[in-house]
Amino acid sequence: MKKNLHLSIPGLILALAGAAFAFGGCTTADAGGPPDDAAITERVKSDFAHNDHLVSHPIKVRTENGVVHLSGLVATQSEKTEAEKDAMAVGGVKSVVNNLVVSDFRMQ
Repeated sequence: MKKNLHLSIPGLILALAGAAFAFGGCTTADAGGPPDDAAITERVKSDFAHNDHLVSHPIKVRTENGVVHLSGLVATQSEKTEAEKDAMAVGGVKSVVNNLVVSDFRMQ
């Protein structure tokens, strides 16, 4: 009995070390928690890339502690509002700071 207990302790240590290594690179989103800032930024950018009204606009996205900051140019006030609503709809977003500038920047 003593011998089996002795062998199981190193096995347990190896198993715990392996688990720590395997999960060491996970974001909180991977672990089932709220998404981290990088994941939020990527999801907002992805949503913009799939939005026919926003895909062609130079919108920069930055996230700090769940707060999404938008900057760049859009053509209309409705596009500015749409970008803010789309960003706010992403899971983990606490608020949106919308610094988008409405400008008719299209070439004539």
